[in-house]
Amino acid sequence: MEIWYKRSMSENYMVIPGTELETGETYQIRILLENQVPGLLPCKIQKMNGDEFFYYEVTGCQSLQNLFEKRKFGYKELEELFLSVFRIMERLDEYLLNRDFLLLQPSCIFRNQGDNGYCFVWIPFAHGSIEMEFRQLTEYLLPKIDHTDKQAVTLGYGVYKESMESNLKMDFLKSHMNTQKEERVEEGKYQNAQEELERQKILDDFYKEDEEETESILRKLWPVFVILIGAGIFLFVRSLWRYGSVYLWVGIAGIVGSIGSIGGIGYLFWKRKQEKVQTLSEENVYEEREEEVLQKPEQEIGTTVLLQKNRMPGAYLEELEWESPRRFALEKEVTIIGKWRENVDICLDVPTVSRMHGKIIHRKGKDYLIDLNSRNGTMLNEIWINPEEEYELKNGDILVFAQKKFRYVCIKESRELGYGLQ
Repeated sequence: MEIWYKRSMSENYMVIPGTELETGETYQIRILLENQVPGLLPCKIQKMNGDEFFYYEVTGCQSLQNLFEKRKFGYKELEELFLSVFRIMERLDEYLLNRDFLLLQPSCIFRNQGDNGYCFVWIPFAHGSIEMEFRQLTEYLLPKIDHTDKQAVTLGYGVYKESMESNLKMDFLKSHMNTQKEERVEEGKYQNAQEELERQKILDDFYKEDEEETESILRKLWPVFVILIGAGIFLFVRSLWRYGSVYLWVGIAGIVGSIGSIGGIGYLFWKRKQEKVQTLSEENVYEEREEEVLQKPEQEIGTTVLLQKNRMPGAYLEELEWESPRRFALEKEVTIIGKWRENVDICLDVPTVSRMHGKIIHRKGKDYLIDLNSRNGTMLNEIWINPEEEYELKNGDILVFAQKKFRYVCIKESRELGYGLQ
């Protein structure tokens, strides 16, 4: 299927010729044009020289291929993508549109940079089937999964395995994703329980310190208590002596009984405390053993070696309209330009520049400029360029990303890396 891109005024379009259109699909075309189906790119038909062309507006959108050219898919990214695919299939059924006409190639899946929602292309003469499209999508995703994210690996490979079946079972795939989500919820509950145990342990330690402080004070004051109790007993016995020996012996018996009762109660409390200390020590030993097991390093898996290496610096972009212009070396095979600091190589902190505005790729000793469906466009030597198309760069070319102007400088002979570069 032939696809190209075109910029018209301030809008970018992906253009697909409708030469393969069948008359039997006319009613579906009317549904597509007359209803803005949520999740599908806005579409219009233009006729040129008797031929029909489908124009899909992609202004401010980034293709899946561009978005994850240098990034890996984590669990959340995979889950969001798969759910978006499932939702668009259900909407196609609601609007009586054929699922088999949905394109799932990475270059035809777009993400709106405004609301971060996925948008898809539906063309009424696509060849193949939705099963084949989805299978090819999962095959594309496998090498791009972040293999340090176990949940992402499980989800990606599980969906890929099911996509190999002859019939695409959407219900099973959704149930598979729900199972993964439930496992993450259970894992979250376990983590919350662990945090609760830690908080309880902190409270127990706090109260234990309070009890130890109280016991320390009692140890210091017990001689005073003994002296006071002895003086009280002496005065009590002395007062009973005046009433005769009978009263004296009765009083002594009462004192001995009271002391015995207090001693017995104290012994019971002491024994319970010893049992509690022994239980806590056993739990601590168990927790220490459990931590040792949990802290054992997992079996190391060899890391994947990146085959693509940075090329020798042979060109750079020189910033214009500044007293002290900056120079950005084009050292990589792919250099992305935009204001999305975490995912670009040259960050331009300018409001009119898109998050991923354009890129420069190096191939066979030459550099090529590509606009990435930017909202305000890219100019090469004062001419607007079409998005997603390659334009060969030559020494001295002037590049304008929205309002940021640069000169492309090609270095024929090798220079010391970093000289005059930032």
